[in-house]
Amino acid sequence: MRESHKRGKSFEETLTHLEEMVQALESSDLPLEEALKLFEQGVRLSKECLKKLEEAEKKVERIMQDKMEEAAQKMPQSEPSPSPDIQDEHDV
Repeated sequence: MRESHKRGKSFEETLTHLEEMVQALESSDLPLEEALKLFEQGVRLSKECLKKLEEAEKKVERIMQDKMEEAAQKMPQSEPSPSPDIQDEHDV
């Protein structure tokens, strides 16, 4: 069994299939029952695409967070700058 079949369709394959379904619904005179089945499948595919996009976004966020932490660890530690003196009421 190929690796892509184990994990399901790729995002691109799912999106292409969804686009084909939309075109079929928009351009043909499908019987109502067939159109409803196609619509149901389209909703399911759109949810799959959304899930895959959310997973990719989380992965990008984790990578960026790791890189930021890595960069912060490499930066030399500097002395904290002294806080500005607060003027006394009598100095005003």
